[in-house]
Amino acid sequence: MLPGPFHAPPFPGLPTYIPPLILWLLLLGAAVAVVITLFRFLVAESGERTSAFLVFLLVLVLVFLVYLGLMNGLEIAAWFQRTFKQIFGR
Repeated sequence: MLPGPFHAPPFPGLPTYIPPLILWLLLLGAAVAVVITLFRFLVAESGERTSAFLVFLLVLVLVFLVYLGLMNGLEIAAWFQRTFKQIFGR
């Protein structure tokens, strides 16, 4: 018997609603970026390993920062509102 329709596993609760398709695209994009940069590091020639590792490390940091941004979205939005309210006086 064939399996039923695909149901994406649930994500942990995020403070704001993000459409599941957008969330899965972010996750897939992060995974692809990490895998590509990891394999570029692993197969790089000895003279290019340092730069390939730094690119891999930057991708990991970027993925981590996006994760922190998603988890603290409400606080970040409130901070921007407070900051721009003081700057523009609205």
